[in-house]
Amino acid sequence: MPLFETAAQTTPVEAEALVNITPGIFNNIEVGDIVFISFEEGAIEKPIILGKLFRGASIENNARGGGAIVDTIKVRSSATLPSATVYDFPAALQNSYKDLNTPKKTADYIKWLEKFIKGIATQIEDNFTCLKNWVQWQLNPENVEIDDGDLDVSDISVEPCLYQDEGSNCNVCGKACTKKQKRVYQELPLDKIYPDS
Repeated sequence: MPLFETAAQTTPVEAEALVNITPGIFNNIEVGDIVFISFEEGAIEKPIILGKLFRGASIENNARGGGAIVDTIKVRSSATLPSATVYDFPAALQNSYKDLNTPKKTADYIKWLEKFIKGIATQIEDNFTCLKNWVQWQLNPENVEIDDGDLDVSDISVEPCLYQDEGSNCNVCGKACTKKQKRVYQELPLDKIYPDS
């Protein structure tokens, strides 16, 4: 407390002080802060810190901050929150969720996942349509062979077995073929690790 120091004094005047706080708000005070004090019962050994001066945005922005216990909070312009405020991951799974630790990263992942699922759904629908058309064509009476025991007889006039091989040109759908004239169905890789974005 410089007010109580003299020019000839070699040691600073120090006393342990209590801090006056607004109910619900706890403000950190650091070494170097300029504070206003008063004294309980007028005793110099009972100082009370009433508040501190604002020393500039660059200094106050790097302060450790404090705490508050409030019922509601409303921010009019902007707020910055650490991810632990919104997301609470088990310590053992921190690495698994490192790319989902902010609302934006989570939203980006959901958007990517939505696009990916729509692509897979379209592919499944195309494959199903192609397979359905092919099965219906294959089961037409003229394309079905029934083995009545004489299929090897050489005088059969019906063209046998119009089965289409996998990967060959598709003669079922015509120009509307979803598989681009090739009846090929891609297999989804079960061991592939898809990127997060």
